[in-house]
Amino acid sequence: MINRIGTISILGLLVLTSGYVNSAGDDFGLPGEAVLNEIELKQLLSGKTVKGIYIDQNKSFARYYGKDGAVRQNIDKDTQEGNWFIDKNGRRCIIWSGNKKNCRVVVKDNELYKEFAVQKNNKPKLMVIYKKVVFGNPGDL
Repeated sequence: MINRIGTISILGLLVLTSGYVNSAGDDFGLPGEAVLNEIELKQLLSGKTVKGIYIDQNKSFARYYGKDGAVRQNIDKDTQEGNWFIDKNGRRCIIWSGNKKNCRVVVKDNELYKEFAVQKNNKPKLMVIYKKVVFGNPGDL
């Protein structure tokens, strides 16, 4: 899985991601759903704006993922800043200014994207639904 220069191969990354997803429970295996890997996450998010909804709070948001790892989010006219990356388990992670790391598994369900938190009992909890993903930062976040 790790080649001679110490980087993880694509195959190794897929194996790591698959292992993580399987440990998260079978709930990710619904028909039409697929867990995104590192490459797919970067293609989906980098340099793009996501408009979606937080399920628990029933609040809409707009979030821009910069190609440089910066992230900005607007919820109810309140703007948050932080940094985003993809961890070794293939999860999308954000550290909002000074807060702890928040990592989620991103799943494609037909034409819809969803973020799941993996709880301590390894059960996924739906946190966010993406309504729209657009190129660039049209809202100037």
